[in-house]
Amino acid sequence: MIISNNSGYPITKGIMGVIFALLFYKTKSVLPAIFLHSMWNLFVLIMNRN
Repeated sequence: MIISNNSGYPITKGIMGVIFALLFYKTKSVLPAIFLHSMWNLFVLIMNRN
């Protein structure tokens, strides 16, 4: 598990949580939220490579 000391981390988690919830509400399926979550994780992984 990677733990960040970035102060914006809780804000990002909150915003992404709202986005995932809205996506589930609109589609009535958890699969689009899972897909978006995996794409977000891939984006963060690529952006944080050293």
